Amino acid sequence: MSNSAEFTTAAEKIRNLTKKPSDDELTNIYGLYKQATTGDVNIDRPGMFDMKGISYLFFMCTIELKCRH
Repeated sequence: MSNSAEFTTAAEKIRNLTKKPSDDELTNIYGLYKQATTGDVNIDRPGMFDMKGISYLFFMCTIELKCRH
């Protein structure tokens, strides 16, 4: 099965879940989605006052995606 077919199959399973995933599960699902659609984290380190950027970078690195920071 190709990566595209696997992604499509996994996305369909997520759409058809019978109960809402926990927050941790949703975080992992989102992280895997971002990894599949955009690849590794390749943004510059956000500025000290960019709370949204800091949160995003922290989130992406905590779900064990490849980070260069």
